Amino acid sequence: MPSSFGARRTALVVEGPEARKLLNDVLSASIPDQENSANGWAMLSARGKIQAEGLIGMKNGQFWLDVDTGVAGSFFKRLTMYKLRAKAEIHDLSGSHRVAWIQNSSGSTDSILHQDSRHERLGFRMITTDPAQNDPDRLAMEHLKRRMDLGIAQLGPDYDSDQLFPHDVALDLLGGVDFAKGCYVGQEVVSRMQHRGQVRKRPLIVKVENGSNLKIPRGQTVEVAGKAAGFAGQFVDGVAIGICRLDRLASGTCAMIGEHSITLEVPQWADYSFSKDSAAH
Repeated sequence: MPSSFGARRTALVVEGPEARKLLNDVLSASIPDQENSANGWAMLSARGKIQAEGLIGMKNGQFWLDVDTGVAGSFFKRLTMYKLRAKAEIHDLSGSHRVAWIQNSSGSTDSILHQDSRHERLGFRMITTDPAQNDPDRLAMEHLKRRMDLGIAQLGPDYDSDQLFPHDVALDLLGGVDFAKGCYVGQEVVSRMQHRGQVRKRPLIVKVENGSNLKIPRGQTVEVAGKAAGFAGQFVDGVAIGICRLDRLASGTCAMIGEHSITLEVPQWADYSFSKDSAAH
């Protein structure tokens, strides 16, 4: 892994009397009103595709967000465009802060800390200005492995911007979509998928047999009986997160990535399962 992997997330802060309204109108998630945890969120296109995602937490009346560094610039510009005359300020913290995940919140009082609400094993998201605070590359790798073991997908390592719907990466199950709040960009598409039950793709844990030393490129096709069933994100020690069509899979399905045999597992937190009548079984 490159040593710069710890810098893959960029922090932003939004503040002002209309900051909550601005974020509520733009992001898919509930905007937190408590300071202890951070919710998942997504910014969607008008077609309902994820253009950026991350966590949002509140501290001292400010809203702290993280986003994949590869889309941070476009996210900042689009959020600024939506701001218009709203009484809110948006600050790009890429030059002063860094983002990491830690398991224990004690001893980090000078940082912005929020418990990651997606899963208790993900610990706490930390936004800090202290360059000596822990080891960012080690923390990033530990968090990456935990996230892969849990099967929680993230834009950047696992999929690209404007590629998938929130349901495809289970944001609807991980608190990243608020179906009760009012309109936001892309809301109609997401609501239609929810009410019609039109969810074919879901995240799965992909494991390559004896694959800890294999170099498998990101984005490789998952095949079943010679047909594409999805794709896999970045591999680490033979494990990746795949976004696959459940209707093309069944428990015990023999799947391949190139010449490599793989196993597919449903995350333990998920409420979905493999198809019982898949033709590929």
